Parts: sequence; C-alpha cells; structure tokens
Amino acid sequence: MTNNQKYNLFLDAVRIIRSLADVFEAIADTYRDATVLEADARVIDAKEVKELPAEKEVTLEDVRAVLGQKSQAGMTAEVRELITKYGGTRLLDIDPAQYKVLLAEAEVLGNE
Repeated sequence: MTNNQKYNLFLDAVRIIRSLADVFEAIADTYRDATVLEADARVIDAKEVKELPAEKEVTLEDVRAVLGQKSQAGMTAEVRELITKYGGTRLLDIDPAQYKVLLAEAEVLGNE
C-alpha cells in the first residue's frame, strides 16, 4: 500500500469519525430536549393547577329575575314575545333546557 493510499484511508476514517460525532451530538441534543420537557412536566405537575369553573346552570329564578327587570323597564311586550318564541304562554311552560338561550336573548333586550 502506498503512502497516498494510506493517507486517503486516514482521511476516510476522519470523515467517518466526524459523521459519527455528529450523530452522537444529535442524540445528545435529543436527550437534553427530552430531559428539559420531562423537567417542565414535573414542574407543571407540582404546581397547583386551578380548574376552570364549571358552567353555571341557568335556573328558572335566573330567567325570571332578568325578565322581571326587563318588564319593569317597559319591555313587557318583548318579554311576552320571548316567552312565546320558546313555546310558552308563561315562563313555567318553557323547557328548562331552553333557559340558557332565553336568558341570553333577554339580557340583550333594550340594548339594540
């Protein structure tokens, strides 16, 4: 084997070792990132996490209070229209499942 061939073999070995070093560096970066993520997850777990408050169920009394205010403010006809729109001749006739949307509409009466 000539000196030139030996030299080329050494250069090939250096290139392979550099490539291997790049691979090890990428692996190390992956482990570092995973460790940071795991540490962040432990910090988040350790902190007190407040739950969002549950959505309050709208009651007959809630709807009655708003409709009463609107009626006293001179919107009795509009209040009656809303009650009729939701299938009743009086508030007690309305399905409680409709209270939320009825309340939302009642709250904007007079704001138009």
